[in-house]
Amino acid sequence: MKELKEALAIYLSIGYQRLYGVYITLAELCYDEGDYPNMARYCEMAVKYGEMTGDTSMQMARIYNFDRRGL
Repeated sequence: MKELKEALAIYLSIGYQRLYGVYITLAELCYDEGDYPNMARYCEMAVKYGEMTGDTSMQMARIYNFDRRGL
């Protein structure tokens, strides 16, 4: 969790837009820890960034599938 948050901070600081992989991985970790409010928040961010960048890969299928658990 700590390393993912550090990576996210670096990505944000350089303006990197394809953050959805980091966000969905954070959501999965929150789910495993029972932290459902943050899981939902990270799912929302994964969807937001994935749609914003126009991604249509299997990564988005992973995000949409996981997102249904939290929202």
